[in-house]
Amino acid sequence: PRWEALVSATLAQLPPLHPERAEDLRLVEDTLLQLPIVAAVGETRVLWPDGLRVAIELRQPVACVRSGDVYFAVSQEGIVLPGAWSTPPGHDGKFLPLVVLEDEVRGAAWEGNVLDSAGAHDGRAVAAALERELAADDWIRLGRAVIDARTARVTSVEEPGTVLLLEGARRIYFGRSPNLDAPGELPVKNNCASLARALRLAESGEPPVDWEMVDVRWDVPEVLPRGGLPKPAKKK
Repeated sequence: PRWEALVSATLAQLPPLHPERAEDLRLVEDTLLQLPIVAAVGETRVLWPDGLRVAIELRQPVACVRSGDVYFAVSQEGIVLPGAWSTPPGHDGKFLPLVVLEDEVRGAAWEGNVLDSAGAHDGRAVAAALERELAADDWIRLGRAVIDARTARVTSVEEPGTVLLLEGARRIYFGRSPNLDAPGELPVKNNCASLARALRLAESGEPPVDWEMVDVRWDVPEVLPRGGLPKPAKKK
């Protein structure tokens, strides 16, 4: 609804248009393309006696970022979309993951700007992978999530790379961002499948496992139970 109001207000500022002048129709298209929410504009048709029909492709939010005390949705292209929120917004019935930005680019998190830093780019790629790979019920289990991909490009055995911070003081070591195409890295669908199993394990495992960390970078994910690993029994 916010975007509908934005489109209406923007078009209302145009001068009177003549439906038989091609340049007037192009003015409508060019004006719409200047809006951050619009990815593409299709054919403009005249609806007699006093209307136009314009096909618009809207950008889809895949994540959100924080700017001061408010939050903005971000498209997969890194465009900060209009509309400030007091809490991380939702989309299609699920919370948008919050991508952590580098200190030097936080000031650019304002509607219409493009966030092209490494952390923003890699974080969006992880958010898009989760959107693509997780089932709807797994999104519900995921809840509110923070994606910190600022060290995704220096992942090693010791450095977990991308880290997902979840509710309940849980964290996921995710490794490199899927857009880096690093040799030897597991396919991102494997990481997401391991994440989904971990979420189900915490909720409905036999018995449920209360874990605080899962490392999904490996073929067999490593799970750290809440409170740490049990101590080995002392030998008699």
